[in-house]
Amino acid sequence: MSLPVYADLDKNTRDIFNDDFDTKCSLKVKSEAPCGATLTTNTDCCGFSSKVSGKWAHSSGFAVDKLEFAGKDKIKLESSLTGLAPGMKLEFKGASANTGNLGMTYKHKLATVTTDLDIAGFSTANASVLGGSNGVLAGASAKFALAGKFEVKDFSAGFGYQRSNMFAGVVANKKFGEFNAAFHYAVKPNLTIAALCDIVPKASSHKFNIGTEYVCNPNTTVKVKANSDGVINASVKQKFPKKFTVVGAAQVEAKNISAVNFGVTATLG
Repeated sequence: MSLPVYADLDKNTRDIFNDDFDTKCSLKVKSEAPCGATLTTNTDCCGFSSKVSGKWAHSSGFAVDKLEFAGKDKIKLESSLTGLAPGMKLEFKGASANTGNLGMTYKHKLATVTTDLDIAGFSTANASVLGGSNGVLAGASAKFALAGKFEVKDFSAGFGYQRSNMFAGVVANKKFGEFNAAFHYAVKPNLTIAALCDIVPKASSHKFNIGTEYVCNPNTTVKVKANSDGVINASVKQKFPKKFTVVGAAQVEAKNISAVNFGVTATLG
């Protein structure tokens, strides 16, 4: 089993806090298109805005991972190519606003390496590596300035330990000026607890998040989270037949419990 990229070191923990808490009302429809393509339409029912995206893969290893239209002059393209060498993947990400990045990901059983180059302006480049064995993970990333004077604009380092039912890790970002700790543990197969802690020593800033995810049955999941600012979120995800899913979410602040924000996200396909 290959390792994730360095940017996803603590992704499984952060997904517990990020997924299924949207307080907007939206409808997402996924459908099959000709030639093996997949088409997705995402409509914001509150703001009356929508975006359409599609993806397509060829047996040669070339794939359009995302082609998104989100309004006039708002186009995003993400494509990839595999098969050039074992474990290697080339990627391109661009947008209509004269931006474009060419990247490479190489996965080995002991490490995953990524590189990324701004090919629109040749102003920045990024590189990262994440290695590990027997549940111990360690990695680092760096951002380089190429335009004018060459310099290291930013760097990060992280360490983690994972098992099938838990993860604990610490990442130092912004040249060791910010520290992010993440932890989750599956108390039972259907119950997971999680915590995040973000610390900025120079600003004396400390933010905490605690959360839990409870799978009531194969079709129903309940999630609750709270942070040190007194904001509490809860959500219920229900799966229905024919690939229809509805997520209801609510958010309230402890200092003003009478003001509750609600959201519903429906997904078909």
